[in-house]
Amino acid sequence: DWSSDVCSSDLGTVVQSFYAHDEQITAILVREDWLITCSLDQMIKFWDLNSGAISEPQFTLYEHEEGILSADLHPTNDIMASIDGDC
Repeated sequence: DWSSDVCSSDLGTVVQSFYAHDEQITAILVREDWLITCSLDQMIKFWDLNSGAISEPQFTLYEHEEGILSADLHPTNDIMASIDGDC
């Protein structure tokens, strides 16, 4: 399955599992209270870690025409770069 787990660094256990994508997740990024997942299903999803139970993404980007291979965040600016298989 393509579920994702959120773990507690204090407890060392999974505190929540949720279904994130229809295909393999290729990148997981964290910025402040956001979890960002990228996948071969061509989507980038933004999950609000402060929303309590994670069940639906706050928003989804559908800009890629091929599966997303990698992504990264700028260390200080609100800029994200992603690359797909059509590069």
